[in-house]
Amino acid sequence: RAKMTPRRLFTHEEDQKLLDLYEKYKDNWREISNEMKNRSVRQCKERYYHYLSPNIVKNEWTQEEDILLIVRIQRYGKKWKALEYFFPGRTEIDIRNRFNIISRRLSKIPIFTPIQLK
Repeated sequence: RAKMTPRRLFTHEEDQKLLDLYEKYKDNWREISNEMKNRSVRQCKERYYHYLSPNIVKNEWTQEEDILLIVRIQRYGKKWKALEYFFPGRTEIDIRNRFNIISRRLSKIPIFTPIQLK
């Protein structure tokens, strides 16, 4: 079993190094990890695919995407990885976070307000 180490956020320098190493080694994550020193294969791969890849769409979510997200979750459930199929360029983390934002906003809207009768 691997020894547990405290979680450390990636620094800007590590992100840049990871991008450079990906350019050099492509999907050879073992080689990339070896050069990243204190980062595992999994950490390097997930950091790249979830945050650094140029294929990630980083612009604001549209109203159409929000509606599609709600509809797809009603149909397929909270299967974030599977939902990536419907949102090209959005990562499972982006999709989950957007759904949580929408859920919080919707929970603050009163659905029924009683009317005072005279």
